[in-house]
Amino acid sequence: MTGRYTAPEGVPFEKRAMPGKESDYEIFKFKVKKPFESKRSKATPWFGKKGMGIQDRHVPISDLIKSGELEVIK
Repeated sequence: MTGRYTAPEGVPFEKRAMPGKESDYEIFKFKVKKPFESKRSKATPWFGKKGMGIQDRHVPISDLIKSGELEVIK
């Protein structure tokens, strides 16, 4: 888990503007254990997708897990 972007639960795949199709990805859920800095924005339309879904950008997910700020719950 090296990504730097997450989306709130319920944001449709089309609005995340990611390459490929939803079945190409494993979906993870996280529990926030400690507050951490992130920047919330709307995904730019890209890869032929609509975009405009809410996303959060932060340090790599693996770093947040190691520091105890995030916990994988799925």
